[in-house]
Amino acid sequence: MNRSTKKPNARTLLKKQKAYFATGTTKDSQFRLEQLDNLHRLILENSEEIVRAVEADSYKPELEVYAGEIVTVVDELKYARDHLEKWAQPVRIEDFSDPFDSEAEAFVYTEPLGTVLIIAPWNHPVHLLLRPLVSSIAAGNCTVLKPSEYAPQTAKAMAGIIERYFDKAYISVILGGADVSASLVREPFDHILFTGSPKTGRAVMQAAAENLVPITLELGGKNPCIVYKEVDLDKAAERIIWGKFFNAGQDCVSPDYILAHKDIKLPLLEKMVATLKQFYGDDPKHSKDLARITTEAQLEKLVHLLDNNKVIVGGTYDRENRYIAPTILDNVRWDDPVMEEEIFGPILPVIEYENLDDAIKIVNQKPKPLALYIFSENRDIQDQILAHISFGGGCVNDTLLHTMSPLLPFGGVGNSGMGMVHGRAGFEALSHKKSILKRKSAYDSTYRNPPYNETVLALLKGSVQ
Repeated sequence: MNRSTKKPNARTLLKKQKAYFATGTTKDSQFRLEQLDNLHRLILENSEEIVRAVEADSYKPELEVYAGEIVTVVDELKYARDHLEKWAQPVRIEDFSDPFDSEAEAFVYTEPLGTVLIIAPWNHPVHLLLRPLVSSIAAGNCTVLKPSEYAPQTAKAMAGIIERYFDKAYISVILGGADVSASLVREPFDHILFTGSPKTGRAVMQAAAENLVPITLELGGKNPCIVYKEVDLDKAAERIIWGKFFNAGQDCVSPDYILAHKDIKLPLLEKMVATLKQFYGDDPKHSKDLARITTEAQLEKLVHLLDNNKVIVGGTYDRENRYIAPTILDNVRWDDPVMEEEIFGPILPVIEYENLDDAIKIVNQKPKPLALYIFSENRDIQDQILAHISFGGGCVNDTLLHTMSPLLPFGGVGNSGMGMVHGRAGFEALSHKKSILKRKSAYDSTYRNPPYNETVLALLKGSVQ
């Protein structure tokens, strides 16, 4: 099916969703709660089919599918369900004052935007499709979902499952390639949420601007992992290796590279190599706990980043099985190819630093990362890094975990994205805040009306003193 055929179908679907939204059905809080329960039932009744589909696309271990694709969505929808009524209620502004009416009141009403487009990537094809859907449902919107064509089994499975549980005029899935996504982002949705690369994010933003559609961009970047000399090396090695090689490093918040203080670099490398062996065995290719590279294009990109002169462990690959061994590179320079852009795979470069100020300066010369990880027992060092580097979010003495809780807003800054998701932040991103001033007709003041008098002018001048 060519692009010219697909685009009218998407437009027709959008018109149906706008008509459905106009009925007011989705604004009812009880309806929203029922749909969150419906989504929960969808996951419970189809979890095995979802797991098998994800495994077919990426060879992810079953535990990683549940941890990274299913549990996070269920936690999100439970949290939204428990807090939805409070989030949706009008809020009275207690400190509001009207100089012309002492009895006037001000409120902020929260209302749904209308129609939302969610474009998900291939690395977390369920989590990044359904978790933002939770926010869209909670906010009272209609939603079009566009799964990634690079996880075809998952996309096909999710399309079939969602169609069985939701009216297409309310929630629908559109399958297809980049041409379909390109046509969708040119349609007049009320909000677009895109997760992917900064390059594609710019194209989405440009296309959305044609209709002045607001967007949330969850992008990526080269996420630093700064290890200071005052650190528990055993825990640091364990948590860095886990965070880096979860989903074979195919995660927008995966540690991209390590900045290791010169005093602890060698022992840290030794402990990370030992941890790799502990996690994945002598030959990780035979480990059932290591995912494979999802796309052939990504595999080829990663293969070209392997520098045998810098490999201290790993470095092997198998194109037929889309396998790259967990790899650590040492003696890496800032101008090496592996440091030019986000790696998005199981390759971990290590760069030594001597002075923390210099390390912070170098990180700040790069585009702002989506995540940053600090390993140090020194609170002053932690605070110094947090105060002087701008990034989306992160952890101290751990990795990845800040993304899992619905209580923590998640989003990028600068090149790594814009807008926030998860929990209340996701609900508000897909809602409109409507400010309302309420007065009583019985009380009136003519002071503000022409012809103006000097008394009112004197009062106004006095208010700015």
